[in-house]
Amino acid sequence: ALRQFCMRQVSPFPVWSAIRHVLTRDTLVLLYLAVVVTEALVYSLPLLDPGTLTAFGASPFQIPFVTTAALGGFYGLGRVQDTEERIFWRNLAYACVFWLATLVAIALVPAAQWRWIDDVWVDAAYLFFYSPILFAAECKPHLAGIGPKRDVERQLRWAGVTILVFGWFLYFVVAPAIADPSLFGTMLPSSLLFVTVDAAIVIRFVWRAVSSGSTRWRVLYGAIALAGVSLLATDALDALEGLRWYALPDGARTDLLWAFAPFFLLLAFRLREADLPRGEEAAAGER
Repeated sequence: ALRQFCMRQVSPFPVWSAIRHVLTRDTLVLLYLAVVVTEALVYSLPLLDPGTLTAFGASPFQIPFVTTAALGGFYGLGRVQDTEERIFWRNLAYACVFWLATLVAIALVPAAQWRWIDDVWVDAAYLFFYSPILFAAECKPHLAGIGPKRDVERQLRWAGVTILVFGWFLYFVVAPAIADPSLFGTMLPSSLLFVTVDAAIVIRFVWRAVSSGSTRWRVLYGAIALAGVSLLATDALDALEGLRWYALPDGARTDLLWAFAPFFLLLAFRLREADLPRGEEAAAGER
């Protein structure tokens, strides 16, 4: 009992020490923060005309952030020894790659040439970003030696995620557009789709953090859950704009809100190699 009490007393210190070290010493995190400062200056100083700044904030603004997160995902991935954990991080890294590819595709199409079908393709492309995150949520890297049936169980869970995401796409985007073609020109269906997926990500990773029984994985899962919360907040703003209730101005400093989600993903990637407590707590295992 005394040993457990001591562990509870000392465990928060190395956690916050590791987080502080990553925030102040890690090269990729510092690079990310430097990009944030640079783009904040772009918005604050009259460096670009309003029209260019508005177009800049639509997609190219996010590209440096997501690129840095993707680099963090793959950097050091080969040093992960456990197969389940490597699959977990690889899914999150490829999610950033799909996100980056979608942003680049959006940036390459001039606004004057944008068609309604492009909105549908973008929604589908974003699901390639979301799906690997949900795949990662169905991995259990916090459990060691859970038996040979783990791979089969994971594949079944991934099949379920694929069916669920495809069903959501049909329900929120395709079916409403068929019923009312005017919805093709609005952002409401896709916003409701993404809000639903965001909520699923938050719920899954919060549950993983609560039930993992590991201080290290509680921190890592928590960082990814915060990325989901950031995505949920920004997609909720898009949904409010689709409902014509509230709209943030394009090309303003509020565009920095879209930098939080890739930052928390990058933070999770870099904390992966941090000196976090790896032992299980008194209530070991998974609830």
